[in-house]
Amino acid sequence: MHEIVLDLDLWPKQMMAFETPATELLFGGATEGGKSHFVRVALISWCLAIDGLQCVLIRKKYDDILKNHVESPTGFK
Repeated sequence: MHEIVLDLDLWPKQMMAFETPATELLFGGATEGGKSHFVRVALISWCLAIDGLQCVLIRKKYDDILKNHVESPTGFK
């Protein structure tokens, strides 16, 4: 089996959102504010921690999924 290395580093505000006890979270901001990376880290972490959890990324345009979550510098291929 191959080892997979994931960059799950978060900035301070992302970490604050990640560690919140809230059950609902609104995380917005300007372009290039790290929202897409935060969402990927959160979903990957939760899916690894919670057996059987299934998560879906939904965007208005399919192209946005590719640009923001697959092809970006921190994308998840």
